[in-house]
Amino acid sequence: MKILTDFDGTLTDIHGEYEELLNINKERLKIRQFPVDQYDTLFKLAIHEIQKDHTQYGWLDHDRLTAYSDEDLFMNIIAGMRIVDNWLNTKPEYLNLKQILDDQNTSLMEISEESYFILHTKPLGPLNTPILEVVDTIKELLSYGHELVVVSNSPSARIVEKFNYVGLFPADHEHEPHAPFKVRGNAGKYRLGEHPKIYDFIRPVDTDRPIYQKMLLEEKPDIVIGDVFSLDLALPCAMSQELPEFSQTKSILLNHTYTPEWAKSAILSTKNGFLIDKFQDVTKQN
Repeated sequence: MKILTDFDGTLTDIHGEYEELLNINKERLKIRQFPVDQYDTLFKLAIHEIQKDHTQYGWLDHDRLTAYSDEDLFMNIIAGMRIVDNWLNTKPEYLNLKQILDDQNTSLMEISEESYFILHTKPLGPLNTPILEVVDTIKELLSYGHELVVVSNSPSARIVEKFNYVGLFPADHEHEPHAPFKVRGNAGKYRLGEHPKIYDFIRPVDTDRPIYQKMLLEEKPDIVIGDVFSLDLALPCAMSQELPEFSQTKSILLNHTYTPEWAKSAILSTKNGFLIDKFQDVTKQN
């Protein structure tokens, strides 16, 4: 059996990283002399705005929604920063705050991107590497002779380092494409193509994701597992309905405290779609 799995949020616990990112954001704002108390107020207002209708906000690519704001903790930051930036650019009462950023030729989104870079280059530790139960499960799966392909938007080398930290030693696909345990980075799951292809998964999701689709076609997994429906699972769910060679491919959504109800309903309403509460439950799939 070949299992293709996401990394962040699926093999790791992202709650700690989320809190750390919020703190890094504030530190970067202090460095830019942007008043953190006013940022906190505006960001809370933005989150309240998002919660009125999550379908209007999220991660954008090609000016199209590639994932919704309620699918993942980090999506709130992306969407919230974009909203506050828009307020600074359009509301006269925030002209003084806009001027602070203009004087430094930056924006809140750019500061957020700086914070992401800092977060993802931090030294390795329990916050950003696979949790113990996942490590044990991966060892068990490999001992049974299953193949494991870890597909991440991050570069392969960084993900390989994170596995090495916990005593697992996957190959890099670029060097060992046929290894039974390997990492394929730069998956571009969020990257949309030029030809929108909308599927109705309770909410509309664009499945035109050519980089990720190429990987799926090359790997032909028996199981795909992830924690963000739009990024990880919408495309394989669509492919299972369209392509004979994917007709038996299972798509599994890992249920977290932040997993929205619509995503749970979406995975359970699709062909060969399943919901599990912990990564260890993948061992129960045949």
